[in-house]
Amino acid sequence: MMETDVLVVGSSLSGMMTTLNLKHRNPALDVTVLGPLPADEKRPLVGESLVEPGILFFREVGLGPHLDRMQVLKNGLTFYHKFDLSNPADRAYTVLAPKILFHKARQLRRREFDTACREKAVELGARMIQGTADEIQIGTNGAKHRVVTVVQGKKVEIRSRWIVDATGRSRLIGKKVTSYIRPEKQRSTFWFRLRNFKPFFEHIDVHCRRRWEFDPWLTTHHFMGRGYWIWCIPLEIGEENLCSIGFTYRPDLFARRILSIDDFLAQVDLDHPAISEMVRSGEIVDTQMYLDYFYKSERLYSEDGWFLVGDAVRAVDPLYSNGISMTTVQVGQIAEIIERQRDGKLRPGDVSALDQVGIAVMERAQREVTEQYEIMHDPFQASMRRCLNVTGWFNGFLPMWWNGFFTTPEAARLFIRFFRDRDEEAESLWTLAGEASAAIGPRYDQKGFDRGPDLDMLLNLRFDCARKDVMEVVTRTFKRRRDMRLNLLAMTGYRNLLREAPRLISETIRPLLFRMLPILKPAVFAALRPPLQNQYVRWTGADREVPEPEVPYIGGYGRPTLALHERPDNRTR
Repeated sequence: MMETDVLVVGSSLSGMMTTLNLKHRNPALDVTVLGPLPADEKRPLVGESLVEPGILFFREVGLGPHLDRMQVLKNGLTFYHKFDLSNPADRAYTVLAPKILFHKARQLRRREFDTACREKAVELGARMIQGTADEIQIGTNGAKHRVVTVVQGKKVEIRSRWIVDATGRSRLIGKKVTSYIRPEKQRSTFWFRLRNFKPFFEHIDVHCRRRWEFDPWLTTHHFMGRGYWIWCIPLEIGEENLCSIGFTYRPDLFARRILSIDDFLAQVDLDHPAISEMVRSGEIVDTQMYLDYFYKSERLYSEDGWFLVGDAVRAVDPLYSNGISMTTVQVGQIAEIIERQRDGKLRPGDVSALDQVGIAVMERAQREVTEQYEIMHDPFQASMRRCLNVTGWFNGFLPMWWNGFFTTPEAARLFIRFFRDRDEEAESLWTLAGEASAAIGPRYDQKGFDRGPDLDMLLNLRFDCARKDVMEVVTRTFKRRRDMRLNLLAMTGYRNLLREAPRLISETIRPLLFRMLPILKPAVFAALRPPLQNQYVRWTGADREVPEPEVPYIGGYGRPTLALHERPDNRTR
């Protein structure tokens, strides 16, 4: 029999993130991972990407050098909205992307990255056992958890005080301890990897508000359609390029099933022929699909010491590349619970508070994406949803996560008090966006889009604020929403000003209340513990304005990347 403090069942990315975080924060904690080697793991290869929480997390645990040298740079997310989706001959797109980001992320070739995570976890002192969980018994009321596996032909029993389900869609522990819900508005996706292709840039007519300050190919690309969207993720660049391309749709809105490359091309030929041409110029590496794959768990954690993480919790829509971000939140919550329970500081309700805030944040993010499918074909409305979402992300979610609101139980309780199941102010902006879209379309052009809110004016690229400033930063969400509301009202000739007046007043008054919270709830703010301590010190200290150094990219093929002037055209019209 083997005993360990923490047993992580599952060795893919969510399991490695949990392990890395626990060992980084608690070197003396005995953490064991049970699962296959990355090369032996039987799972589809997607090609994934990071955004701000993910890149900062991996820098925190020491994987920054690998990401900088071995994984492709990501300058944020780029959205391509076709002016006339019904006309295959029309190649004109308005493109929504920030001018430039401060915390630049990376795309992920998962097999290489999973191997790097495993090696780092071993370096930090984690124990790796190759095998699968054949028997699982969850302990209650202080009893230890029990797992039986086979190692080198011999049956081995492992007992642990805490156990983490990182088995992904298998949900080996989750199905024993909680119930899962299948949402009515499902999602399906078909994807493939493509190599040795010619990028689509020379086949589209790009229009945007201002010139980008980065290589436009080095982003995660999104092409929007009626009830669906297409991703394109550059995974390798240079002479032997590689990308992941996927087609994600809501089956109740997009009636066809995309089951093959032929199905994909038949639809994309009609809407985005530049993508079809890129696919036909290259070589298909492999294809994968998930049909009606959405599910979500009713619970995340228990005081009995079990935890669900990543895909063991729920399936996500990858529109905003935030699946790893949600896992970053979770691994911070798991570490906080284990540390408090170990040290005898876990109070009644602490686990429930973190469970509730974790579910609330993930549910809100997925619901907003789910409802976007209904207007993805409308270029202006879809663009405005982007603007509204990134306003909340950079001004609300990120500064609160950065300072520990989602990972500190005291702050989680306060968050839940103010959190609303539905964001009525945001939904009213959806209505305004529809009215503004009707005012400038349906014969859209860039001049009409330039009358709308400016994405770069809505962002807060330096969300990495100190605790004393967090409420001042968060209240910018309301100001930016108010500015967006006034802008959309102006586009419609202010004809619904009276209808919107109460919300304009609310967006003026609510910041005053939020600025008072540190005075009204000083104990909550004193308890805040940023989840990434080293990164917090780095980006709130004296060198705050000094960016990460540029490191030469080597990549999977060991070749340097092309210079910017050798890359796809960086034009604006």
